[in-house]
Amino acid sequence: MAAKIITFIIVLLLNLGGGFVWYFMLALGLNGFTGTDADLSMNLFPVAAIIVSILAAIGSVFATGYLINSKTWNPFLAVAVSAIVFTIVGVVVNFILMFAAIFLAEFFRTNRIKSIKK
Repeated sequence: MAAKIITFIIVLLLNLGGGFVWYFMLALGLNGFTGTDADLSMNLFPVAAIIVSILAAIGSVFATGYLINSKTWNPFLAVAVSAIVFTIVGVVVNFILMFAAIFLAEFFRTNRIKSIKK
């Protein structure tokens, strides 16, 4: 049980840290957008990053339990493998979400400009 809790905490903190870094990269990517165009992206990305971090941490708990019980791995090795894999998965998904947020802001900018020109 302690291995699962440790895995959950490690993966959650590392994914939240990665989401924090990607949030600032999102702010750089949205440089030049007006506030109305970038607001939704800047507000939805942290929520999505937190959800991804929690889901990755829960997945790592299940993976750690599986590795310890079914494969009879050493708990330390199971925690290490599970934490590394799910941290990488979570950070990559947050990276993809960052670009999705930039594309969302661009979608709002192009549609706002079209509606102004009409």
